Amino acid sequence: MKKYIIVLMSFFIFISCVSKMKETVKLKEKENELSKVGKFEIVKMDSIDNIYLLYARRNDSIIKIVSMKQINNNCKKIRIGNYYSLKIKSFFGDNFHQKLDIKGVKVSNTVIKLEGNEVIWDLFSSQNLSGQCYTE
Repeated sequence: MKKYIIVLMSFFIFISCVSKMKETVKLKEKENELSKVGKFEIVKMDSIDNIYLLYARRNDSIIKIVSMKQINNNCKKIRIGNYYSLKIKSFFGDNFHQKLDIKGVKVSNTVIKLEGNEVIWDLFSSQNLSGQCYTE
């Protein structure tokens, strides 16, 4: 009888530990999702001349961000698939209303074409970016 009680108690302890582990995993997953709220996911990186072009998604919108190429050895490198809190600014002012008539923007003697389709018809810069490095 004692063996039966010990086995039964061991089983209940095991079950409670497993359910607690599942709760912990679900909580971590929820925290991970909440940490992405309001952040941009880097979906593509490209370069032209002395400029990096970063494509960043937030919600269902993709934007194109310009960052000048710089040599930064000690920095947090931007990685595709990672999320970042970016402070962005459009190259066009808030009162600019003819963006659709513009095909590109000249940045440091290089014309950056505006895209459309999935990418918002605009061009942005970010004070959090220095080359391919992220600063908070």
